[in-house]
Amino acid sequence: MTVLVPSMGEFGGRLLAASLRHVGVQAVALPPPAEVELALGRGEVSCKECLPLVLTVGSMLRYVREQWDGNGILIDFMPETSGPCRFGQYNVMMREVAARQGLRNVTTISLTSENGYAGFGAKFALRAWLAVVISDVMDDIRSAMMVLAADLPAATLIFETQLVRMERSVETDSLLKLRRVLHAAARELAGIRRKSELKDAPKVALVGEIYVRRDGFSRQHLVERLSLEGVFVRTAPVAEWIHYCDYIVQKRLVAKSAPMDRLRGRLSGWVKDPFETAIQGIFAETGLFIPHDTRVERMVQAASGLVSPRLTGETVLTIGATLTELVESVDGVLAIGPFGCMPARISEAILVKKLEKHKLVVAGDRNLVRKVMKSHPALPFLSIETDGNVFPQLVESRLEAFLMQVRRVHRTLRSIR
Repeated sequence: MTVLVPSMGEFGGRLLAASLRHVGVQAVALPPPAEVELALGRGEVSCKECLPLVLTVGSMLRYVREQWDGNGILIDFMPETSGPCRFGQYNVMMREVAARQGLRNVTTISLTSENGYAGFGAKFALRAWLAVVISDVMDDIRSAMMVLAADLPAATLIFETQLVRMERSVETDSLLKLRRVLHAAARELAGIRRKSELKDAPKVALVGEIYVRRDGFSRQHLVERLSLEGVFVRTAPVAEWIHYCDYIVQKRLVAKSAPMDRLRGRLSGWVKDPFETAIQGIFAETGLFIPHDTRVERMVQAASGLVSPRLTGETVLTIGATLTELVESVDGVLAIGPFGCMPARISEAILVKKLEKHKLVVAGDRNLVRKVMKSHPALPFLSIETDGNVFPQLVESRLEAFLMQVRRVHRTLRSIR
């Protein structure tokens, strides 16, 4: 049996597959999708489905057609969630596609957010958590590197070499040895020559639907494009979503919040938080990473004045992250979601109407926010939908205006501070 792990950005899928191999599961990380996967996926759906479903279907079919020899059993790893999102139906669609294609030896395995994605055992859960945190950190480092590196090709070579070492270590090493590998990687990354410092660069938070914000093709390589403009993009981490899943179980906001699940979540939090803090601390020494608090209580509380916490899903996180981070941590927020995504449209409708007024209510430093808003009545926030095609000219124009706002807010904040 072989488990197929869909791409979740360039690094997430690779490290999660390594975590599965660590516990004896034969796992393959599917490569990041592109036009081929988009075409294959569209051939099997009605095209009313959202982009992540189309791309994950296409990725599975491409592997079956180009790499699978037909022997053994293929198991597509496809989690699910609740809330106003079609993600919970992805695994159903995968099985239907396999049946239509006559692929009797292809099936799916699903874990749900309603019990914190429990089900593979404690050993895998810890290793997968380390993989998630490492991939989040490396994604930020790569974004910073593209903005700051004096010699980007040389820096990219160092980065990929260290990523391969970490991937191998996640699969085979003990926790102690993995920690040594992380320290060694941080030292190598710290040696990358920089033309400026991260604290001096304009910063944008990329939030929204968890798949498209992490996938380069889905987001039309926005991170790379903004990096060329000298803007550091910090993509909302996958760890944030895992923390949120634990949170909604603990607060009994989902139907499957059983007492054992709540106890398991509380115990896992005592283990996960120190590991996350340690990994972020290791890579903070590189000068290419700024530690980020991924605990979600503050975000949920900030959003609660605009949307009920019982509407579980990414709407709460998108609104909460925008309200808590804009101005205090970043100079602008870019929210992205699949075309027709209900959580993305709800968050956009609320933030476009209520951002400036509600930001003052939840601001950590109200005087700072007031000073910024005095010069910039409209805070830099932009919501984009993506369907896998090139952004239309209207979106490109809005993106240019957004970047202009970001630079102006950045200059204003530097003068105030």
